[in-house]
This record gives sequence, C-alpha cells and structure tokens, in this order.
Amino acid sequence: MIHNPGYNTVFRLRAGSIMSMPLTPSGFAAIPDTTHSEIMRRLRAVEVQHKVRIVLAIESGSRAWGFHSPDSDFDVRFIYLHPRDWYLSINSENLRDVIEYPIVDEIDLNGWDIRKAMRVLTKSNPALVEWLQSPIRYIESGQFAPQARKLLPQLYTPNAGLYHYRSMAKSQFREHLQGDAVRLKKYFYVLRPLLAARWIERYQTPAPIEFGQLLPMLDGDAALLAAIDDLLAQKRATPESGTAKPHALLHDFIAAELERLERLDLHYAPPAVPQEHLSGLFQSVLGEAASAPNEGDLQAVLAFIYEVDKLKAVERKSRPLGLARQENSAEHSWHIALLALSLAPFAEPGTDIARVVSMLLLHDLGEIDTGDTMLFAKTDAAAHHSAELAAMTRIVGLLPAPQAAHYLALWQEFEAGTSREARFAHAADRAMPVLLNLANNGQSWKENGISHAQVVAKAGPPIVAGCKVLWDDLLQKLEAARAAGWFST
Repeated sequence: MIHNPGYNTVFRLRAGSIMSMPLTPSGFAAIPDTTHSEIMRRLRAVEVQHKVRIVLAIESGSRAWGFHSPDSDFDVRFIYLHPRDWYLSINSENLRDVIEYPIVDEIDLNGWDIRKAMRVLTKSNPALVEWLQSPIRYIESGQFAPQARKLLPQLYTPNAGLYHYRSMAKSQFREHLQGDAVRLKKYFYVLRPLLAARWIERYQTPAPIEFGQLLPMLDGDAALLAAIDDLLAQKRATPESGTAKPHALLHDFIAAELERLERLDLHYAPPAVPQEHLSGLFQSVLGEAASAPNEGDLQAVLAFIYEVDKLKAVERKSRPLGLARQENSAEHSWHIALLALSLAPFAEPGTDIARVVSMLLLHDLGEIDTGDTMLFAKTDAAAHHSAELAAMTRIVGLLPAPQAAHYLALWQEFEAGTSREARFAHAADRAMPVLLNLANNGQSWKENGISHAQVVAKAGPPIVAGCKVLWDDLLQKLEAARAAGWFST
C-alpha cells in the first residue's frame, strides 16, 4: 500500500514520529488491501496535482460507522494545506477552499482547506467533528488533527450536535423507512443519529462515530439490542440496495425517540473560545506549510535519483543468467523486489506487499558507500551496520527531510527484521542468490568456497521466517545441487 513517502502518511504502520497512526482492526476489515492502495495513490495524486499537503485523510460513512455492506462505497475525506504564501495572498479569502472529484467508481474523494476546516470547527460542524474521530485514518500529519481533537471539548456545542442528529434521523425516517419494503441500510442511518443524540444528551460531548460504541445508549434493552444485532448481520451480508419488511419494534422505538427529541429546545450559541488558541493552531499549521512540495524539493529528489544510480556500479558475487559479468546491486534490488511482488500469494495473510517492495528497493542503497558484503563473509556485524547506517543517512539525506526520514525508517525496519513485511523482505533477499546459483550450477558457491551447510545455515532461517513454503521448495533443490557437486567441499 504505497503512500506519499514525504508526508508522514498513514500506511498500516506502527505509531511513531515518522509513521503516524495505524488503522484500527475494524479499519482493516472495512478497507480491502487493493482498495487501500488505490486510495493512497489517489491521495498522493491530489497533493501533486494541487500542490498541497494532506494533513488528515480518513474514511467516513458506513465503513467508518461499522455497518457497511459488501458493496458500500469508500467515502474518503481529507483536510489539506497549501504552501504558506497561498494564505498570504491578498485575495486568498476568495480562492476555492475545497477539492472535489466526480464520483466515477466506488471511491468518493473530496476535501477541505485547513482554514475552512478551522472555521467550521468553531461552529461544531458535524462532518468535521466526525472526521476527527474516524477510526480509519489514511493520513495524519502534523499538528492539526491532534490539536483540533484537544480543542474540541472547548469548541463543541452539544445542542448543535443534537440538532444535527435529530434532523438527520427525522429526514431519513420520513423519506426511507415508510412503506411495505424498506432498505436495510436506512435503519442504521436513523438509529446511529438517534443514539448519538442520546450520547450528547447524557455526556455533553461529541458522540463516537462507531455504531457499536453507541449501543450502550440503549441501556441494556435486550429486545432492541437483539433486533439491531439481527439487522446488522443481514446488512453486512446484503448489497446496499437490500430491502426487508419494516421491523415493528425498531419503528416504535424510532418514532418514540423522534417525538421525544422534538420536544427539546435546541437553540444555541457557539461557545466563546479564546481566539489565541485557534490563531496559535493556525499559525503552527502554517509553519508546517513551509514543508509542502516546492521546486527545491523537486531538485532534491532529482539529486537523490542521480546519486542512487551509483548502485549500478556495485558488483556482487552472483552472475546474471547467461552473462559472464557479475550482477550489480541495482539489478539485485530490482530482482528481489519483483520476486517479492510475484510471491505475494505465498506471503502471510495481511502482508503489505507494497511496503515490502519499498524496503527491498531501498535496502542496499548504503552499498554505494560500503560496497557489497557477501552473506558468508566474516565481518564485525555491529561495525558493518554502523557503516551502512551512516551511508543510508547520507544518501537519503539528499531528499526533503520528511521523505528522507520515511526512507530511513523503512531501511531500519528491514534491518530489524521483526515486522511481517520485513520478514518477507528478508526471505526474498536471501532466496534470490540461492535461486541464481541453482540456475548457474552453483557458480558463486564454487568460486567462493561455500558449502551446502553454510547455505542452509545462513539462508534457511530468514526464508523460513518469511516464506516457509519457499524454503521447503529450495531445500529439496539444494539437496539435488549437493548431489550434483555444485558446492565447495
């Protein structure tokens, strides 16, 4: 799931200063891997096309709420930041503050400028309040989202939320839940706002957006909970257009709750929030705008690309098939990246193959400075790692700082070898020289005095850890290679 490497993007990562927040377990179930990758690709395209930086991108709608159907759309919403000078323009107040795309498939993508988001935040805008609380985050970068969440209790007007959810429930009920057959999804489009309204009444705080977290608002009503549970199971198994007969118990509950909410006086005024808090956040975010893509960043990327061309001059011990020359490290990196991509069906379920490929394309860049070291060489492991770290820091340091930090973090993750993706990457890295030697009649094994036992000891454990089925196949072929005399004795 490739993401924008320059901007701290959410990429099914561990939390941290470089990688940001992970998707929740429910998020994993709601967003298939292929769709997640496509969403990340489109978000990156937004940044490039509009010269903006996305500071928050989330899933809204039924997938974030927890009651999506198999064919539910993906409702992607984002907050973006222009370069700082854009906001200093004399006519910036009149410039367009949304980015919208026509819906051409199942991905619905649009976003708001940071200034628009901060203005509507002071009015307890229901959409933004929900975006900030979405359990499925694609990107979270910088201070906007965490600081906005911190300010939310001071900014939030409970009656504004109550009015919104009451209106939403009332209109959905009247327009979609009347008649002999009703769409299943519409029950949840009424029940969720009604339970959110109860939450706000009870706690005077923004309601969570996940439907499951709102069910305690039914106060243990077993009949209602059972009816909702059955309905939820039906919805998750049926298309968006799935219908059913009206449910009497749920209809009675909805009607009674709407009648009760209608009696509430929901006049309100937004709370007086010290302007210095909002201004301080806006100025802090504008400071981050200086790191949005610019011409200098482009030249830095090109300088990095010229530098890594040097990897083609680093020779390894194996030879490409059918050639008398040595393989170089750039060829090796390309080959193992393609090997991992092709072996994806054999990876552990949930493995992020695009992340694996990213690691493999980066993992040997340090050899530009250190040269290649054969797996079987006797070296000081700590000193070797330190030298490669210094080399990687220098080389990726040619890039803009956020991108450099991300690339270095990927390399460190590969070196640690503990994540699911790093284990699979190591399996591909160790398997490729074995595969080339098996195809070259043990060329580098014989030339460098490598025994069958050494190959099994060095290559076996990481391949087993990352892709056992591959090692099971290689082990049989290694036995045949030993019988054929392709190892040093």
